[in-house]
Amino acid sequence: VVHPVADLDLGGRVRAAVSIGGLYGFENYADLAVPTQEEMRDLAGLNTLSETEDYFKRAYDPSHLGPVRRPFLVVHGALDEIVSTEDARRLADRAGNLGELWVFNDGVHCCYNLFQELRPRIADWVADRLMAT
Repeated sequence: VVHPVADLDLGGRVRAAVSIGGLYGFENYADLAVPTQEEMRDLAGLNTLSETEDYFKRAYDPSHLGPVRRPFLVVHGALDEIVSTEDARRLADRAGNLGELWVFNDGVHCCYNLFQELRPRIADWVADRLMAT
């Protein structure tokens, strides 16, 4: 199990990347509401909450993150009850001056409630980065 953004370069094939949510690590798993923990357990196909915590802490272990050498956008909702704004900031900071963080004050987890308006903005961001490289 390796962090989803462990290798954003992929041998030079990736020219820009977007993280919607901005999950950096999962140190706060035990603080999540029990129904959220149970949903994560069920989605991962695991049996216990303890297994689920271990799985997600390993999957999102920040030590797996390599250097980010491409433009990297992190989109985050300030009302997110699963991922903190600080986590999203830490993930964007991994890219140094190539990282960009968009925080939406009225956005929930992964900005699901704003996706109709965000989709074109994200697509424009990606297109602008691809045209520049």
